[in-house]
Amino acid sequence: MKDSGGEARQSFLQQLIDSGQIRPSEAATLGRDAAQLYPEDLAAVAVEKGLLNEAQACRSLADFYDQPYIDLHTTRIDQLAVAKLDPVHARDLEVMPFLLFGDELSVAICSMDLDTVERVQALTGCTILVHLATRGDILESLETNYPDMTLSEAETSARMGEFLSAQEDSPIVKSIVNALVVNAARLHASDIHIEPGKNALRVRLRVDGVLREEIRLPTEMARPLAARLKVMADLDIAESRRPQDGRITFEMKTRSFDLRISVAPTIYGEKIVIRLLDRSGAAADLRAMELSVPVRERLCRTVSAPNGIVLVTGPTGSGKSTTCYAILEYLNSPEVNIVTIEDPVEYRLDGLTQIQVQHGIGLDFGLIFRSVLRQDPDVVLVGEIRDLETARIATQAALTGHMVVSTLHTNDSVQAVMRLVDMGVDPFMVAPSLNAVLAQRLARRVCHDCRHSVRPTESDLALFAPYGALPAELTEGAGCPNCNNTGYRGRLGVHEIVVVDESIRQLISTAAPLMDIRRAAEREGYRTMRFDALKKAIIGLTTMAEVRRVTTAHEDFERQ
Repeated sequence: MKDSGGEARQSFLQQLIDSGQIRPSEAATLGRDAAQLYPEDLAAVAVEKGLLNEAQACRSLADFYDQPYIDLHTTRIDQLAVAKLDPVHARDLEVMPFLLFGDELSVAICSMDLDTVERVQALTGCTILVHLATRGDILESLETNYPDMTLSEAETSARMGEFLSAQEDSPIVKSIVNALVVNAARLHASDIHIEPGKNALRVRLRVDGVLREEIRLPTEMARPLAARLKVMADLDIAESRRPQDGRITFEMKTRSFDLRISVAPTIYGEKIVIRLLDRSGAAADLRAMELSVPVRERLCRTVSAPNGIVLVTGPTGSGKSTTCYAILEYLNSPEVNIVTIEDPVEYRLDGLTQIQVQHGIGLDFGLIFRSVLRQDPDVVLVGEIRDLETARIATQAALTGHMVVSTLHTNDSVQAVMRLVDMGVDPFMVAPSLNAVLAQRLARRVCHDCRHSVRPTESDLALFAPYGALPAELTEGAGCPNCNNTGYRGRLGVHEIVVVDESIRQLISTAAPLMDIRRAAEREGYRTMRFDALKKAIIGLTTMAEVRRVTTAHEDFERQ
């Protein structure tokens, strides 16, 4: 592939001139400064002199050799491809495998070196399809996709014939587990589902709140993968008949994850669900959360009160913890003593006292909460009110001069107003202690790169009509490589808030019907999540399909 003479160099220089990337005078200087004969050397010197950036130089080499160029930042990395080449050889050769299709292995390399390609072919037994990528991208991808393999582990993983008979401690299994987590992190997935079936082991990822199939592995990999994850999570490797739960800390170069592992027996083996919590991420800011102005103003006013309870509600995975941290960040100052009780601690915030629940030694929410109240707190975050004991302590704390922020699992904010009563707390305790309930869900955000305008359908207009809005156009995503052809990239919250005023307190104290509380909340300014979602659809942040998916039909009752 490399030309041993100077003809290739001259042809490459001429290509750079013809394409307008360098001037003839620059080409002459470049030719003198690049002592070697290969186009790669010319490209390297051009980058060094600032004539080209690394991506431009790599694209030019790809054009010269008539080979495809690949941007590894926007390419989904196939876990089986990663597992085909052991980490030591991948790093030594600076080769990044990214797709295995049949017996063809697509790899990214930074120069057209026949010796490298032949060696990869010998190591993997595959037909190699070469793609050119920048060296920087390859090194970064190698670091990401082979994050924590030690040299001694990796040196033994070249025997790929062990794939189907792999044990939990074999390098190939470790590599696959690493690749699954790294790829999920790269795609910002919240969960990994590893599901044994009759004919395959299916791996699905929940990305932007929606499950999608990522890959299928041989059924023979189910047991060694389950065993490996159990070992990592300190679970009983011999137990396969009962559910188990555990945790793993997974470190990447710039990110740290807390992995919650849930193992459940099925008729085809053990299904494993891994929830990814990015512990290295920054806490959200209320001003950047796209809360509507009325919702943000009401929330800020209620959490700034000297005492009371503010609840954040919604289903699992709706961003409740993120909102709670944003509230704490808003309240955080040298004059305020903030203590959190969490299971687990998801973000580290300066200026806060954060305490981790440890059920194994009896350190539960209730015990910690009672102790924390003796620590002179101004604000207490309780990760979740799960039982009557915690609910009662929260209301007592609110009544004795503390601001309590916590979460609940309810469908909407109005239902949550009475949830503490349903749990067994006396209404006369709940009524004076509850300040507000914020309910939220997450809708997928339209991809910025492939968004386009569409005409609303008749059913779309029917949803807007009660609010006096008839949009001429809405927004959808066509699908592109940057959003994995889904039309969506990222998520945004849709919210509703009930601020508890004196009329609602009176209704709580008499255990009034929810509809009466809803009507009183409307008079105070309450608007449903569907109202908020429609506003975000009309300005192009999300789609009508998402409005229907994340908000429910009962929310149509509201008429403004």
